[in-house]
Amino acid sequence: MMKIADLYDLKIENNDLVFGLDDEPIFFSELAVVEQDLTSRVRESGMAAGLLRTGGATASDLRDMEALVEDDERIMPGTAKATQDDGTVTVVARTMDGETTSQTVST
Repeated sequence: MMKIADLYDLKIENNDLVFGLDDEPIFFSELAVVEQDLTSRVRESGMAAGLLRTGGATASDLRDMEALVEDDERIMPGTAKATQDDGTVTVVARTMDGETTSQTVST
């Protein structure tokens, strides 16, 4: 099992690489990598678009979002909790290294 501290990736924002002042791509590490991966997973699953179309999440949508996040091997099973407040869905989960991650989708 890879430790969170061993993770490195390119930083992506708005579906594009982020460059530093020296015009080199920015790398980042650890928990930020997991959060970027989970955000991409939610976006690529189509769940976020579905929430936007319907204007909110049902209890079933929240469970599906939790299951999607927990499907990542770096997330501790049974720790994902999705909540909805004023059109924003937030999923909080604990990594296998014991850190807390959070993803937010606005509807």
